Order: sequence, then C-alpha cells, then structure tokens
Amino acid sequence: MKTLLTNQRQGFTLIETFVATIILVFAVIGPLGLMARAINDSNYAKNQITAFYLAQEGLELAINQRDKNTTQDIDPNLWLDGLDECTGDGCGLDIDRNDGNINVISSCQDIETEDCRLYIENDDGLKRYTYETSSMSEASSFYRLLKVEPLDEFFMKARLSATIRWANKDKWRTFSLSTVILNQDLIVGDGGGDDTEF
Repeated sequence: MKTLLTNQRQGFTLIETFVATIILVFAVIGPLGLMARAINDSNYAKNQITAFYLAQEGLELAINQRDKNTTQDIDPNLWLDGLDECTGDGCGLDIDRNDGNINVISSCQDIETEDCRLYIENDDGLKRYTYETSSMSEASSFYRLLKVEPLDEFFMKARLSATIRWANKDKWRTFSLSTVILNQDLIVGDGGGDDTEF
C-alpha cells in the first residue's frame, strides 16, 4: 500500500527567505565598502604625488634662479638675487609664460592664504600649475610656499624649503621638501653638491 504524504514542502519559508536576503546584502555591501575605501585611498595617493612634484618644481625654480645668477657676470655675493623676498616669511615662484623668467610672488607669505593658491591653467591641452588667474585657469586644492634660509654667517649656503598644503576631504594635509644649495662662485673644490632632504 502506498502512503500519501499530505504535508510536502513546496517552497521556502519566510525565515529562509529572510536569511538568504541578509546573506546576499552582506555579500554585496562588503565589496562596495572596500571599493569606496580604495577610491578614497587612490585619490589621497594621487594628491600626495602631485604635492611631491609641486614641491620639487618649487625647489627647482629656486635652484634655476641661483644657477642663472652664477652664470652671469655679476657680483658673487648676489648669487640669490631674485630670491631675496623668499627669506623670512617666504614667497611663491612662478615661470612667466611670455619670457620664461622666474617671477617672485611676494604676497605669498602664509600658506593658508589665497595668495599661495595654485591654479591649473589649461592652454591647448597642456596643463600647468601657476599662481596666476586667467580665463584659462581654475583653482586647484594646492597651495605652495617657498622659503630661503641662510645657513652660515658668510651666506655661502642656504636651505631652500617648499611646503605644499592641500585639502583631502575634510582635513588639511601638508608636505615639505628641502635642499641645501651652495654659492658655487665662492665654494671651489669641495666635492659637494646640493643635498635634498625629505
């Protein structure tokens, strides 16, 4: 004889459906949270790299001005001519697009002011950071301040420092880079060069 089962299961119970839904939600939300964190970390890393290159560019502009002074037939004591305004509170340095000379932005003395803000200039697809505002530029989140500090009483060497400040989400971040430069006209045969510090 056959016995008939009258109580056969035909589907999922409400509790099984609820548990499956919770497992599915956690399976989707977990990777999304990791992806959001990865995007945030990559933006921070991108800004850190940009800050490093902006600091390096600032130091190179000052070194370029020193080199320009030492290759001209001028008084060797004027090896930092054009960078005078960068001693003390600091300054900004920028390249003039028209003649290639280095411009000193003397109003940039506090990195927290708008005078030190860098702008992204987009000219024919070429982007560069500048202190100048124009119709082709937009404000960036980066600020740059350069300082020159004499290291000896004879003013034969000086420390250049570049500080970059930028906003990352709701926190301000800073990055500094410095190097020691020498008066190459007065120092002969020391075998040393410029020393960069991080």
